[in-house]
Amino acid sequence: MGKQRGASLVEALVAMLVMAFGMMSVAGIQGRLRYSGETAKQRAEAMRVAQVELERLRGFVALERTDGIPDDAVVFNEIQNDRYTVESLTTAYQFTRTVTPLPGGAVDVLLNVSWRDRSKGEEDDPLSVNWRTALVPVDPSLASSLAIPPDFGVGQRRYEDRHPGIPAAAKKLDNARSVFKPNPTGTTALVFNNRSGMVTQLCTVEAATPSDLLGDNDLLNCPVSYTGGAFLLSGHVVFSYGGTPSAENPNSPVLPASAEVILDKTEDSYSSEPLCFSSSSANALVGVNALDYYCVIPPRVATAKDNSLSWSGRSVLNGLTLAAGGVRVCRYSDDYDGDKAINNSEHPLDYVKVTNSLSKQNFLVVDFESSCPAGQKVDVAALQYRNTVTAAHQP
Repeated sequence: MGKQRGASLVEALVAMLVMAFGMMSVAGIQGRLRYSGETAKQRAEAMRVAQVELERLRGFVALERTDGIPDDAVVFNEIQNDRYTVESLTTAYQFTRTVTPLPGGAVDVLLNVSWRDRSKGEEDDPLSVNWRTALVPVDPSLASSLAIPPDFGVGQRRYEDRHPGIPAAAKKLDNARSVFKPNPTGTTALVFNNRSGMVTQLCTVEAATPSDLLGDNDLLNCPVSYTGGAFLLSGHVVFSYGGTPSAENPNSPVLPASAEVILDKTEDSYSSEPLCFSSSSANALVGVNALDYYCVIPPRVATAKDNSLSWSGRSVLNGLTLAAGGVRVCRYSDDYDGDKAINNSEHPLDYVKVTNSLSKQNFLVVDFESSCPAGQKVDVAALQYRNTVTAAHQP
């Protein structure tokens, strides 16, 4: 009889013991991974709800509560210390808001969000995250115009949910198009693409029909169509002469009636010549005599080297005496965005490769013997909410 081979009972028991320890380790690791994953999820959720709360506070609708403001809307002077709880599926988040006054009426807001995970007892410190922000008491209605050149009474918000380059007085025909008469007593109407702000058609309409009464039936005679669209360059010309010129409150009459804005191109090969329209807007701009101008500029012909739709040139005022005894032209222009350059939207002397419609490209006309006024930069503390800095333009 041969020798018996195989594992003994003792060896089998040892193997089972080793396997049991291994299985216990794997189970422990799985539990730890699940705990870590749950903690990470709770931390991410805490950060999210903290960010949402800070954005809610930053979005205050007014400095003080007045009639008509919803009860749940945030008002600046009501942002105070607070403590409250937000329940979630896995835990409860405790919010602690600490508000500290800062110079100038601003406040520092510290938001602490704490919570307990299931593995900790009441005697253990909770997990927590902190977020901090500073809130400045600037009227929300002014916040959108702090770095925008003066527009003398015209709203700065994105009107009718369309491109800001479209004149605010343009009538919205539908979600895709708007129409506008650059001269209220003229017979030309501009049709815009609401999304791009570009002019798509020039139509001939009745002189007596204002922009707000134009409809599809008035736009049946459109002799000019722009394939791909044409750009609009628009702004105001205001006047301040007969003494020290004022960039903040120009209130001299429009002079003379023959003044107009024209565009000198600095690139050739345009599909057609730019068309500029001017009209007095003393009635539209309360307290300010101004000449509104609108230039429709077809983009240059694309080339194999550069196929972008753009235009380059300089806008100038024509019909004025730019010499002794006459006037000089200043432009409202400054580095509004702080990038140390005068970009196309900031009214440079020469526009270079403009790729969108531009508005608020404003001019100031002063006596020839005067210099262009320095104007003022935005200074919230001094209640200066418009940038009125000017630069010499003509001659």
